[in-house]
Amino acid sequence: MGKSYDYDVVVIGGGPGGYAAAIRASQLGARAACVEKEHLGGVCTNVGCIPTKVLAHAARFMREARRAGELGVRLGGVELDYPLLVECREAVTKKLRGGIEFLLGSNQVEVIRGAAAFEDAHTIAVDGGGGSERVSVIAEKVMIATGSMPMELPVAPFDEDAIISSRGALGLRELPGSLIIVGGGYIGCEFASIFSAFGVDLTIVELKDRLLPEMDADCSREVTRELKKAGAKILTGTTLEGIEKQDGGVVASLSGGKLVQAEKALICVGRRPMWEGLDIEGIGIKTGGRGEIVVNGHMQTSVPHIYAIGDVAGGILLAHVASHEGLAAAAHATGNISAEVSYRVVPACAFTFPQIGVVGMTEEQAREAVGEVTVKKFPMRALGMAHVSDMTEGFVKLVCDGNSGEVLGVQIASAEASNLIAEAALAMQLEMTAEELAETIHAHPTMPESMREAAEGILGMPIDWMG
Repeated sequence: MGKSYDYDVVVIGGGPGGYAAAIRASQLGARAACVEKEHLGGVCTNVGCIPTKVLAHAARFMREARRAGELGVRLGGVELDYPLLVECREAVTKKLRGGIEFLLGSNQVEVIRGAAAFEDAHTIAVDGGGGSERVSVIAEKVMIATGSMPMELPVAPFDEDAIISSRGALGLRELPGSLIIVGGGYIGCEFASIFSAFGVDLTIVELKDRLLPEMDADCSREVTRELKKAGAKILTGTTLEGIEKQDGGVVASLSGGKLVQAEKALICVGRRPMWEGLDIEGIGIKTGGRGEIVVNGHMQTSVPHIYAIGDVAGGILLAHVASHEGLAAAAHATGNISAEVSYRVVPACAFTFPQIGVVGMTEEQAREAVGEVTVKKFPMRALGMAHVSDMTEGFVKLVCDGNSGEVLGVQIASAEASNLIAEAALAMQLEMTAEELAETIHAHPTMPESMREAAEGILGMPIDWMG
């Protein structure tokens, strides 16, 4: 007689990867449960993607309101009620958490509250804390979806008061008058764009020679230009050597003997996988050099009936990638043994000013991969709708195979880039060519026309710009 299981699939972690995996497993016929020790929705919904974008939305309104007079719209003084914005942010996250709980329940996924730890490879102990009864559940398949946490610098440990993480930044009840942001990646630049729009005196410290060092250099230049226009001081090629807390603020010691003073310091130097407390070592799950749980293409760990998805697996640390991995893992765990994750087309966005949207290869990567490429950069100032909307900053860059014309990558720095990149991702998923993009009728006047305009540039026959 076979072993009796309480559940076919138990997912540890209720973030974007975890809850998606649990729902899909249930839809595919599994008895599924989701264990969550904090709030459903994980970092993304509660202290990451969603609350940050609420702030970015408010920042965009403030920027547009300050320019409204140019269109003859008199708004008077523009002021920010930050405590009220905090209430709005919390209301949004609460509503979305409730929606996730509803979806799990509607899909017959049991939610088990508490901190999980492996007792053995099939048994998970859940400690509810606060006097709650400790329970054990037995699962045929297990998925670890515990996410990641902000990386801490030895010279600047978090106290979430003067030296804060991204979580601490989103927990602020009042705006600081001045802020040092250490790390100029997409998280640091998003916060920089938000806080500079809110009037915070800002200094950005980045180790590498430019902001957004992992993204397209032209996109980096657009964001850098806007931050400087907003008054931010940008120190690239600079190392943080230490931070000293003083009454009313911090003093950062930087390479070259430079000192910078501010009310708070926000450290945004990356994230690390979070699986502490699960006791994965005790059941033989292997980890890599960065602390990530090692997985194969089906998201299986070194213990085949245990999967790891999302940030904890250390791949591309994006919420939508975690969800995609969760769906593939759920399919594999419930019998679709061919289910495998493809990372060929992964769009990414930075909600800066202007927004950044990228997918596929950069020009440099494409040249290395295929040799001959064709690249065209369409300026938004040549687009009718950009002028109508007063959003003429930025560009759409198309990178295509020089022989076949297939779209290999797209980089966008523009208002609405987070929406525009969706067409680019679909084009790449369908292996479209620049000619096919150019032949696709786009509504006028709209921002997505920029994709067609860039494609016509690739073909050497632009109509509305000089190419």
